Amino acid sequence: MKITGNALIALTSLTLCLICQDLSGQSVEARISTREAWVGMPVILQLSVTNASRYREPDMPDIDGCEVRMVGSPSQSSQITIANGRRSESRSVTLQYAITPRRAGTFEIPAITVQVDGENRSTRPMQFVATQSETGDLLFVEITGGQDRVFVGQPLDLTLKIWIKPFRDREHNLTLSEATMWQLISEQTSWGSFAEQLRELAENNQRPGGEEVLRDDASGTARAYYLYEIDATVYPRRPGKIDADDVQIIVNYPTALGKARDPFAEIFRDSPLAGNSALSQMMDDDFFSSPFSNRLAVTSARPVVASATVDATEVVPVPTAGRPADYRGAVGRYRIMTQATPTEVSAGDPITLNIGIAGTGPMDLVQAPPLSGLPSLTGDFKVADQSLAGFVQGDAKVFSTTIRPRSAGVAQIPPIPFSFFDPDTEKFETVTSEPISITVTESDSLSLDSIVGTARPDRTTDNESKTIASGPQPDFTNSDSAALLVSQTAPATARWWWIFVVAPPLVWVLALLARGWNAFGNRMSGFRSPAQQCLTSIARAKKTSAIIAAMIRYISRRTRQECHSASSAIGALRSSGLYEVAAGVETFFQNMDRQGFAGGKDSLLHDQSTARGWVGQIESAIASMKKSMVRRSRSARPVRSTVSRASVFL
Repeated sequence: MKITGNALIALTSLTLCLICQDLSGQSVEARISTREAWVGMPVILQLSVTNASRYREPDMPDIDGCEVRMVGSPSQSSQITIANGRRSESRSVTLQYAITPRRAGTFEIPAITVQVDGENRSTRPMQFVATQSETGDLLFVEITGGQDRVFVGQPLDLTLKIWIKPFRDREHNLTLSEATMWQLISEQTSWGSFAEQLRELAENNQRPGGEEVLRDDASGTARAYYLYEIDATVYPRRPGKIDADDVQIIVNYPTALGKARDPFAEIFRDSPLAGNSALSQMMDDDFFSSPFSNRLAVTSARPVVASATVDATEVVPVPTAGRPADYRGAVGRYRIMTQATPTEVSAGDPITLNIGIAGTGPMDLVQAPPLSGLPSLTGDFKVADQSLAGFVQGDAKVFSTTIRPRSAGVAQIPPIPFSFFDPDTEKFETVTSEPISITVTESDSLSLDSIVGTARPDRTTDNESKTIASGPQPDFTNSDSAALLVSQTAPATARWWWIFVVAPPLVWVLALLARGWNAFGNRMSGFRSPAQQCLTSIARAKKTSAIIAAMIRYISRRTRQECHSASSAIGALRSSGLYEVAAGVETFFQNMDRQGFAGGKDSLLHDQSTARGWVGQIESAIASMKKSMVRRSRSARPVRSTVSRASVFL
């Protein structure tokens, strides 16, 4: 069959269109950095989404035996292709995830589903294998505690002990120092309950100090090791044996040292310093050497992984016999204080009740007393039937709520009880706050006369009354007389024409002043802290959506991340390390969403009070992260805040 020129051109154009259409089609691809990995070393999974106008980050599946976490933020790229005068553009977004195997074996990354432009697209499953690097006698890890038996929630002091065998390079007759060996601990190490202590040390430019000790190796022979000790207090949350499944120490143990590259070597290659000249030999001496030429670096290493062995400490549950009805899981010793404002109100008016609880247990786990279940309180006060979200302030946790006296004559806010379990006496105890004296009067109500009446005889003098009575009175009688349409001349004594001359400039000046005042107010509001601005917005809120919007703006400013929704604000808190606060705020947002507009005024006041409490808790959490007070032990030594894991120079 003979193909004409026009048909050939049409076929070519159609082919190019199909190619361009294929280039611009949406796609999702997944690839991994390696298929053979070491235990404890991450495999990087890259997920690329191409030509999507919108996409939703996938929910990463769990992989048994592996830890999966997102690395960094999504990166974007674009590519422009021109073929035979036709231009096509391809855009892609790449997400990166670190998959860290915690044991040896073969692992499968299941198909990952990504929603692209409203459609679900899935990747192919992939496999990789992880091999255990033999630890031998190079690394030992133990966790020791001083108690054989504790209750759930009881504080338990633990010590993490890490023994690392010093690396000795026979060729250079060099032994790495304890500071250098500490720097070789991998960033992929899982510290478990000791992570907070490590973070506090790093914020204060400290590290656990190591000392050289003797310890039996795997064969029972005493060898020299560097011992590092880290103390932490944990609060067991379930009965059983103390485990350390979340503690895994990984050391990039050196296998060879080499000279660091001298950046000045190329400069002096053809100079008298090169070769075997006397000057060259002198420069080869340690004293005359370049600052870089004789420095050594770790040129190769292998990961050495060790899991911790733990002392046999048994965790027993809190007994149920004799447990008070208001018990909410507190273990330790506590005291409770209350404060109320205002103390002089009318029946039905709100009273802000602040409850402070201090004690020896984990304050972030302490729950508020069940106020709605206290007959002594609900008999005289209207109390919201909701759990309170508190915030930790120093060594206490503070809760805030709103109560309303039901009638006049209520003389006090009764004592508020708080029950806890004392692990020393192994008994339940209940402490109470002091009662608060208040004055409740009858609620004020406006009479119908005061709403519609216009005359106020009690505030008018006799002369004023006579003047009003003798003067012309307004006539509100409707009239259809034609006389109303007849133009009338104003009296000669009326000199009101000047209003048209003075009023326009006066209005213009007032408008300028108002505009300047608003601008000044806006500038002054910028000097207020994010917390103050948020609290002001919360106080002015007329509905729950306004409270949520105020907190989203506040979280965005405090975390310095763009937040356009409640979920993005929760994500910003989590990415800032405020995990427990994020969980509480998320629950608070969900409760307000479910409540909607059906809560009424009382519920709005309670939400405002709770929101103020969360703002205080966020401020407290951020302040504690920035200004953590760390007990400086004798083993703590200064260390640079930034440590390079890639190479260690000596």
